[in-house]
Amino acid sequence: MFKKTFLAILTATGVLSFCQISHAQMFFEADWVFMDRDNDGDGNVVAGPESLGLGSGDYDYTSGYRLILGGQLGCVDIDSSWTQLDTWETSDSGTFNGDVLFDDTAGAGFFPAGGNSLNRALGLSQAATLVGAEIDETEFLRATDPMDAGYSPRWTSFSESNYSDFELNIGTNRECRRWRASVGYRHIELDEMSGVTLGGFFDAVDAADGTPVGGQPNDQLAGSSLTAVGFDPIVAGSLDGFATPAGPDSILYQVRGDASNELDGAQATFAGRLFDGDWITIEGYGKAGIFHNNMRGSVGETIVATGNGNAAYRRRLSDSEIGAAFAGNLGFTATVSLTDYINLVTGYEALFLSGVALGPDQINGLSTNLLGNRRYSVENDGSVIAHGGRLGLEILW
Repeated sequence: MFKKTFLAILTATGVLSFCQISHAQMFFEADWVFMDRDNDGDGNVVAGPESLGLGSGDYDYTSGYRLILGGQLGCVDIDSSWTQLDTWETSDSGTFNGDVLFDDTAGAGFFPAGGNSLNRALGLSQAATLVGAEIDETEFLRATDPMDAGYSPRWTSFSESNYSDFELNIGTNRECRRWRASVGYRHIELDEMSGVTLGGFFDAVDAADGTPVGGQPNDQLAGSSLTAVGFDPIVAGSLDGFATPAGPDSILYQVRGDASNELDGAQATFAGRLFDGDWITIEGYGKAGIFHNNMRGSVGETIVATGNGNAAYRRRLSDSEIGAAFAGNLGFTATVSLTDYINLVTGYEALFLSGVALGPDQINGLSTNLLGNRRYSVENDGSVIAHGGRLGLEILW
């Protein structure tokens, strides 16, 4: 403790020695912030000619606020800031022209090669391919059928992302020279959720008959197959899976990936005045830091019958992990002097994050070990690029 205090005093004394202390001055700034960002996370739910992933859709601009409070003591600046953005959101919907296969183990030749198929790491696909109970069948959402010609399985998707940021910095005073530098602490929170829901008529084909609906017993996805791969029934009633002999079940199947990140670490900031006029100043800046990232993630699957049956199942796998992450900003600020104590502030900046867990990526953390056990680990190789502007007022006293 004594060594840390001594080093802090020594550092502060060294900084203060660069120029003579005149008087202390405080400043407060309130900004309206608006930013757009990419949505590069990609967890594939359906593969094939009509592929569909958790990261479908593009985010639009969202707005928020930034509050800055600080003070100047001679050649030393101390400032803190809090940034909070509203939720980035995107959603989409559509239909499939072809069947969506959960598996194709029947080998009946009923399905053309290269069609739409569910991600093999998902629990629903694992249940449909379970050795013994399901090995002689193909389960799927059917696109067209003599019973309801022209019907197509439908899908919806959504993604949401929340961002907040806190900084505390100490460095050189921007009024002492054209450039300034500071070091500080930064805390960033990034929370994400993404989901895809598939809806349609469930059907099954036996290897023995190769025809949909009936003809052979066990035209179903058994409830025991679902529980064997980790699904739990979530409603009372008929919990025997999804069947076709009495008329097909219509099902809704949702896959959801959630992730949260808490970044804590040190950063360095460098800035310099690009233009210094009588009433306007333009400053460019950059900041970067390495962070300790406390991550949590999960992948959830829910299957609900909405037709002849009332079966409903859910599976959720979660994990937490600690890793390293990077965060940095580049931008410029224009300060327009309105009075001696009030400034108009505007600017533009870009934010870059790497080593973070994104909601759409979490499906890629599903795996099966050599013993056949299903596993999930947080995927944290994602990155975020956001950019936008700000407009606000600065008050000095």
